[in-house]
Amino acid sequence: MTPAYVIRVNSDIDNGTADIVSRGLQAALNSGARGVVIQLNTNGGLLGSTETIVDAMTAAEKEGVKVLVYVGPSGARAFSAGAFIAMASDYISMDSGTVIGSSTPILGTVDPSERAKITNGLASWMQTLAELHGRNSTLARLFVTQGTSVTSQEAIRFGIADGMASSPEATLAQAGITFTSTVYVKDDLRSGFLSFLSDAVVVSLLTAVGGLLILFDLFHPTIIGTTLGVSLIVMALYGLQIIGLEPLQAGLLILGVATILLELKKGHGLLAVTGVGLTLLSAALTIYREPYLPKSPEALAPSYVLGVAALVGAGILGSYMHQIREALAQRPLANDPKLLIGKTGYTKTELTPRGTGVVLIASETWNATADEQVAAGEKVVVTDIDGLKLHVRRP
Repeated sequence: MTPAYVIRVNSDIDNGTADIVSRGLQAALNSGARGVVIQLNTNGGLLGSTETIVDAMTAAEKEGVKVLVYVGPSGARAFSAGAFIAMASDYISMDSGTVIGSSTPILGTVDPSERAKITNGLASWMQTLAELHGRNSTLARLFVTQGTSVTSQEAIRFGIADGMASSPEATLAQAGITFTSTVYVKDDLRSGFLSFLSDAVVVSLLTAVGGLLILFDLFHPTIIGTTLGVSLIVMALYGLQIIGLEPLQAGLLILGVATILLELKKGHGLLAVTGVGLTLLSAALTIYREPYLPKSPEALAPSYVLGVAALVGAGILGSYMHQIREALAQRPLANDPKLLIGKTGYTKTELTPRGTGVVLIASETWNATADEQVAAGEKVVVTDIDGLKLHVRRP
């Protein structure tokens, strides 16, 4: 039996996507499959993850496995990173109503000279991939330099796609690959976790929330908040390793957590909000540093909502901490000896003027003096305290 593998990609291209595609290709190699179809529907993604996927496809092709791309179902698109992945395949089929192209990188605040260098580099890479697979390299280059996109019919007419298909199985048949069964590879917990940690905003929020939980636990010692807070920060550190972080972004994250913890000493919630804001600034700089990110507003909106929610939550928590701090400051100390003034007790030994004896006050024994003679066992009241010595008299 010769199976064929189908790897479904229906999300932004990130480290989770790269992981599931790489594992799917390896599984196909191990099983002796002759063909693998990557079913694409994506708006784009991270450059590093795109490179990982293309490298894995190239390695599989060298081992004799034909890697095909099916842009589908109807309405799907292969923009940006998706176009690079498609161009690196042996065969491209597209369903009706699908689109491919639009691969101009998003470069944020990159210097203009650096911007031109990156854009030209990506355009040359796209052109090379097209040439290696006998496709229209001129149009492929325009995907990057001009942001050009083409429909499925145009892609076939202009030499980008190889045919029309309505399913991965039809794509395999068109490419002349025989198979006895189809194995579908989908996202799992591991790839989902990697995708979750590939978002710079999520990583920054994990850091901020971890700091807030540790701060909260300092006021309500339960160890649970600290344990959870440390766990979130460890997850964030792993995410930072996945994304890659420059010193400025790392410094902002560290400063953000430190500022959050300063809320313990003073502030009215402002320091907590400032700390979360610094971690979000780190996320923004990380996003603008990446030369290749998703373009769809609907994909970015949840991150913005999370950011605003974190800022509001930090303000509420900081204000709550301030109220607790004020209440603690106004509450008298439970072991303050001054609280004994006015309390009554009994002498354990005889007290003489200018002498020192022992009295029992509030179930504890204290050294005490009196301005009069007081016999042992008499009732006395505390009038003052000097250090740890009580002044008493008869009531």
